[in-house]
Amino acid sequence: MHRLTLAFTVLVAVSVVASGCAKVNTLPKPIGPDDPVRRYQLAIPDSIEVLSVDFDIAIYGGEGVIDKGRAFVKVVGRVRTSGRFVLFLFENLDRRQQPIEVIEIVSGTGS
Repeated sequence: MHRLTLAFTVLVAVSVVASGCAKVNTLPKPIGPDDPVRRYQLAIPDSIEVLSVDFDIAIYGGEGVIDKGRAFVKVVGRVRTSGRFVLFLFENLDRRQQPIEVIEIVSGTGS
């Protein structure tokens, strides 16, 4: 699982650096106290056993300002047939059900 954490950290770092040129805002819109609960459906193949789901954001702007940034949902799973670990990265949930990145962790030849 250590390689999976490292792979995700690198992916987020590259995404944030790459987005520095053209800042894309994928944070969900604020909701009011009387708004209904938001529901999202994410596409995960049936061949994947979901092990964990996490929501994270990267914010740009001044201190205390949370109106622009990128929101990510990370889904860690295991391929049922091979046992390999897979990381699905979702962004812009208002518009996408498919992941923006799929990372499969395979055994390396080095240490």
